[in-house]
Parts: sequence; C-alpha cells; structure tokens
Amino acid sequence: MADVPGRREPGTGEINYPAVARTLAALGYDGTVAMEAWASDDSELALERFRSAFTL
Repeated sequence: MADVPGRREPGTGEINYPAVARTLAALGYDGTVAMEAWASDDSELALERFRSAFTL
C-alpha cells in the first residue's frame, strides 16, 4: 500500500493509516502489511512515517 494520491509514504495523502492499523488490530489480524511507496522528500522522514503508520 501507499498513500493516495502520488504513491508516497503515509501522512502525505488521504488514507488514515492509524485508523487502518486500529481496525486490523481490532479484527485480530496479525499478519504482514506490505508498504511500497516513493519517499516524497527526505528518505529518513519517509522511513519514520512508514514505521509509525502501523505502530499502535
């Protein structure tokens, strides 16, 4: 998954990733979530955004 529009990292578009993470946890999902996107600018900031997107 990647944020919309632009396939950038979480927090740069319209998808509410914390809500997605909470819903998956509430449903008992414990599998892998793959994220594939382009860094919008600073690659270190993008990596932090990827990590925090699914940290509850």
